[in-house]
Amino acid sequence: MQRFLLDANVLIPLEPTSPAGLERDTPLAVQVVQHAARLGFHLLVHPVTIRELATDRDPARRITRQVLLDKYQELTEPPGIGHVEGALGVVDRQSNDWADHHLLAALVADAVHYLVTNDDGIHRKARRLGVSSDRVLTIADALALLGTLASRPQRPPPQVAARAIHSLQSNDPIFESLRSDYEDFDGWLKKVSREGRQAWVIESPGGECAGICIWKSDDDQYRFGGKVMKLSTFKVADEHRGRRYGELLLKTVFTELHANRYDHVWLTVFERHTALIAMLEDFGFERSGFETDLGELVMVKHLVPTGGETPDHFAYHCRFGPPAVDLTLDTSVYVIPVQPRYHTRLFPDHPREPTRLLPDDDPFGNALRKAYLSQSAITPLARGDTILFYRSDDWQAVSAVGVVEASMRSRDPSEVAAFAGQRTVYSYTEIAEMTRPSALAILFRQDRLIEHGWLLEDLLDAGVLNAAPQSITQVRRRDGIAWLTHRLAASS
Repeated sequence: MQRFLLDANVLIPLEPTSPAGLERDTPLAVQVVQHAARLGFHLLVHPVTIRELATDRDPARRITRQVLLDKYQELTEPPGIGHVEGALGVVDRQSNDWADHHLLAALVADAVHYLVTNDDGIHRKARRLGVSSDRVLTIADALALLGTLASRPQRPPPQVAARAIHSLQSNDPIFESLRSDYEDFDGWLKKVSREGRQAWVIESPGGECAGICIWKSDDDQYRFGGKVMKLSTFKVADEHRGRRYGELLLKTVFTELHANRYDHVWLTVFERHTALIAMLEDFGFERSGFETDLGELVMVKHLVPTGGETPDHFAYHCRFGPPAVDLTLDTSVYVIPVQPRYHTRLFPDHPREPTRLLPDDDPFGNALRKAYLSQSAITPLARGDTILFYRSDDWQAVSAVGVVEASMRSRDPSEVAAFAGQRTVYSYTEIAEMTRPSALAILFRQDRLIEHGWLLEDLLDAGVLNAAPQSITQVRRRDGIAWLTHRLAASS
């Protein structure tokens, strides 16, 4: 765990002894402590700093501050300052410089990773000692560093709530089958609750859990390497199956993995849970070869391409995404116009769509695997083609990206309905109308949502489109493909 040594000019705003002692840097310093606590990092105080603060001439402030400083770990066996004095010169033992030299000596001797100080003089002395500027931080620098290292919790889809485990009812029916699988499940649930762990929860209208995913942000038990997430519990209640709640939870997982740059995600599952294993494998999880002592499979999804992967763009997307689109692979790109009413049903979790407080009973809205129907006369799209959904009328912008799984054309509404299954937003009556004379059905995977959209005027300027699309339109110009490649990379 990383160790941060705090100078007196950090501790004073961090520990005000009265309302009058609040300083401009107090909020920033408090955030540093909060981030460090979340990451499990140590904040240390040098014994010399403690003695320095004990010389305060105000007795009430001095006593109060001594009590407040007891919460910090004291740097044990601090190194001597001989090396520092050899480079910077000998100073009076009663001076502030003498205290500064002790702080710098701890840094030079690698007793700590970082020194946090707002004293410009210490920063200059550190440069003279050849200490990297990355190790001597202002309060603002420390906050920026910790903010980068800390995972940023992502907003789940509206139907999924991020909940502290201690706020859940331990007698919720969803936990019953887990108790039969794991002997000390209640003990484990109590343990992770006390640790302050979080869960993603889909609540039923009755207030019970329809689906739940309990996760751990840093668990590389099987040495996959890099930044690794564990899904400790992943379950949909039996009575809520068929609504694609498993995919709805996976949406949340993939959003968190992508935003916080994870390298791998893994979970354990008993071989008898064949439906769950099939879904996981369909989204790029694979059997790692490891098993737990209980005989569970350890399944892992690798999220970072290493080069030399398959040129099959659909397989690439499934293995590393969502999101994962690479226009340098064998893929054509199409823009598909979607009317607002169908867009709302197809992508209900788009940030610009109205928030839904309860989970959607329409499986296609919850799912990552979707279907779209069109009366376009275009040739059926190939597996692995990239599709850009353009919301017409009101937004006039590309709002979502998908990857084609399969497509077919038919005049038979029964055939189209069977092909699309639960994925389609269209009723059978609508399908029957669209198959006159014929309908193009496209099965696809949702890759990502474009929050602010790629506006029509930008698409025109970039060569992606020549006009507002009235039907499915292939992007053919190289400059348009290059622009899309850049925009996709920027949102990856």
